[in-house]
Amino acid sequence: MGGTSSRSCCTCPSALDADMRPLLAEQDALELAPSQPKPMAGQSEIPLSVIQFTCATYFCQEDERDMQIDIVRFGDCSGSALCDYTTRDASAKAGAHYEAQAGRLTFEPGETLKSIKVKIFDDDSFSSALEFKLLITNVEGAHSGKYLYAARVKIIDNDVWPTNRFQDEILRGNLEEIPGRLLMIEFFKFLLGDAQVFRDTVKIILLDNFKNLYFFLTLYLQLYMVDVVVKAEVEGEGEFVEERRLAEEEGGFSFVPEVLLVPGDRQRTAIIVGIAYFLPFFLTQVIDQYKCSLSVPGGARKLVQRNIMHKFLNCREEMRIHIKQSELTMSLIRDCVEVVDLGFVKALEVIRILGKLSLALIFILAENRLATLPLMVYPVVLAIWFECREKRTTGAIEERATTQDMMVSKVDDISTNIRLISDYGQKERAADDFAQTIQDFVTEEQIASSVVCTNVFVAPWLTVMFVGTFMALGASMVQGVGDGLIFGYEVGTISLGAFLATINVFKEVGAELEEIFKELLEIQMAFGPLKAITRLVNLESDLLTRRSINRKRRQEGRERRESARQQAQQKAALTGSEAAGFIVDTVDITIKNLAYGYKVGRFTGNRNSVILNMTQAFHQGQLHAFVGPPRQGKATLLRLLGQVVLPEDGSGDIFVPPHLRILHVAKEPHALNTTFLNNLLMGETLVRAGGMARVRRICERVGFVRETLDILLAQKEDEDDLVWTSRFSSTDYARLSLARVFINNPELLAIHHPAMLFDEQERPTVISLLKEHVENKGLELYNPSDKAIMRPRTVFFSSSFIEGLESADRCYVVNARMGLQEKPLSELRRSMVLDTASET
Repeated sequence: MGGTSSRSCCTCPSALDADMRPLLAEQDALELAPSQPKPMAGQSEIPLSVIQFTCATYFCQEDERDMQIDIVRFGDCSGSALCDYTTRDASAKAGAHYEAQAGRLTFEPGETLKSIKVKIFDDDSFSSALEFKLLITNVEGAHSGKYLYAARVKIIDNDVWPTNRFQDEILRGNLEEIPGRLLMIEFFKFLLGDAQVFRDTVKIILLDNFKNLYFFLTLYLQLYMVDVVVKAEVEGEGEFVEERRLAEEEGGFSFVPEVLLVPGDRQRTAIIVGIAYFLPFFLTQVIDQYKCSLSVPGGARKLVQRNIMHKFLNCREEMRIHIKQSELTMSLIRDCVEVVDLGFVKALEVIRILGKLSLALIFILAENRLATLPLMVYPVVLAIWFECREKRTTGAIEERATTQDMMVSKVDDISTNIRLISDYGQKERAADDFAQTIQDFVTEEQIASSVVCTNVFVAPWLTVMFVGTFMALGASMVQGVGDGLIFGYEVGTISLGAFLATINVFKEVGAELEEIFKELLEIQMAFGPLKAITRLVNLESDLLTRRSINRKRRQEGRERRESARQQAQQKAALTGSEAAGFIVDTVDITIKNLAYGYKVGRFTGNRNSVILNMTQAFHQGQLHAFVGPPRQGKATLLRLLGQVVLPEDGSGDIFVPPHLRILHVAKEPHALNTTFLNNLLMGETLVRAGGMARVRRICERVGFVRETLDILLAQKEDEDDLVWTSRFSSTDYARLSLARVFINNPELLAIHHPAMLFDEQERPTVISLLKEHVENKGLELYNPSDKAIMRPRTVFFSSSFIEGLESADRCYVVNARMGLQEKPLSELRRSMVLDTASET
């Protein structure tokens, strides 16, 4: 993959493992592997030079407008070279978030750096995850970088979630100052900003109003049956005379025809009315069935859940460690459902009901205007109740959610520490503690249910009162029953059909207003979860810090490359011979005046200092060991080198040449809930990893038995993913962790205690494998000739054992106050034995 002989490895089927060939057909070859390089016209072979991006990931804010991307040429620059570049969509889409770019670059003799600019579009919509890809293709006169022929550009959103309306309050953390209903409206705007959600929302509203028309039709069909079909007096052939209702006498308008649909035949007319009543109902089922395929609520939930998870993955490390697993889990599976299903979807229900009430109002105005009274009284009473009870309702729901979170947290704690609980005989105590947590939740559940029950009964009470009052007083308005007077006041008369339909309308209106009130109460219940999600999604991200460090390293890397090149040229002028290899590989990794401390609390600015004023330079292509007493900063130094934690402004500097891919490996090995092979590849394609043969060889080198590998590597995606973990010991997990490292083949590796879980016989082997990785620029390379154009491999590791340290090129004692001190192995043997004895 970049190298003269690597051409066949990437593109020639004969050079590929049999298991790799289908992958090239299924996936885009441009993204699987670098393109095949070609010599320039007049060149007999490709010079020892490489064209690639200056780093794996670029960062920019969306308000920067233009993002500069650098493409560099390492090695022999005496001739010309060409390459094409192109952008590819990922979560960021061309035309919406950035302007697509494609073109050709020409490196003239002596030219080492080219820059392209990509236009970034700024908008006011929030998105926690936006990035697009860049690819280098069709390289001529140089080799394509083995890995950095592809790069990513992360666009950092400068907006807050859900919208910028309450930006100041959200950034200050004063969410309690924001009225819940106003924040919910902003959340609705966020969802409708998604094109698919917006289109499907419009569809739902239109379809729901078609169902409302069916309700309107049924009202008039009932009225027509009572006033025309059933109740009629013959006054001539085929004609029916009826004293019209009060609204008609006053010059009003009615949608009810005065004649039978089949003149002279009430039976057939009734049949037609019956068919007209039930036939459209089939369409209502079809509508609801179709709505199930729309992106609301599923797509809307996904939109929120994706933003929560992406923020969790990108928030600052010191904040992320304080987010409980139960808090994240409940935000994703409970709070998201509540804000979408009990918030957004219920708002659509309210719109549907309002449409239905609008049609009911048309009926009332046409048939009995007195019946408009409840439509005026209901909203006023319910709005007052809703406003007065908001604080009480929200508080009860939040207390219930808090105790539910505690219950989930307790389950997670017990399931995670079951071995510890069993070993110390604490099963009964754990069960009792969990029972108390359940009781706390039950208590809060009862309180919340009581509050909700009280709220729900307000609307039914109003309905019962209105229907009962109309029954008592409205009978005097019916033609032939009363005189049109209520308490001596003349109100006119209505037909029996209008009287019965009005009672039905009262019930329908009451039921619908009751439903609106219930929907609004559920929307109100989502205010708390919405604020919890808002707080989580707007946690401070580390992307701005990474952008700053990335740009500083790119600039410093350019300066150091130029400096190293000038020094090499001066040396060549003095000695008369050109320097061998790539000059860029002589640039050191450095730390200067580095200080770092961890935050004491989640929301405090206090820090517990771990490293003070540390300065050191490390050569590339070496194995560096960190040793020393516990709690002196070894792990923190590895995290800083691995970019897990980032130095604060003014607390020193770490320089790693930006073209080096960095991998950090924690002390505790982990396995994802997927197949063994996927756990090895960790997102890497099998082609770029070198094929199944290389994966198998690496697994065997780290100690996996062949028979076991035959079973593990043959596992299919649809099988139970984690069955294989039941066979694994802690040492097997450590082997898996090492195999991942060698398969992904990073240029810079920061690994904690790689030999800790191995016995005394295997520890030296583990360190020797790391040494081989450094010396050969990768372990078990399937195309060893790539080594000539690859960057050096540098490994930093910590150790508490003397075994294997003889393989290290440099050994350093880490001390929090004295910094790094390089020590010879003989001196380390004595000091580490003493440290181990004192710890014992």
